[in-house]
Amino acid sequence: VVQIMYIDSTDKSRYFTLFVYHNTQRLFSDTENMDFIDSIEINGLPAEISGKNGAISIAWIDTQAGFTYLLTSTLDRNECIEIAENISI
Repeated sequence: VVQIMYIDSTDKSRYFTLFVYHNTQRLFSDTENMDFIDSIEINGLPAEISGKNGAISIAWIDTQAGFTYLLTSTLDRNECIEIAENISI
């Protein structure tokens, strides 16, 4: 597991955390009281974006590379998608 965390030095409420798992094919999510949950694509891969309590999560699996990604952030939806689309291993 690789974990990367960024916290905005001028506004500590703005952050993102990225977990990258190798050879993991499933993720579990607490979907109770979600603000939203949608299907999207990240770099051509199916992904799920959800929001709860002011945080956004994006999860996707790259079966070809063998990696599972989970990005959680207080940034806005478009910023989260942009970050996810620019992750490369």
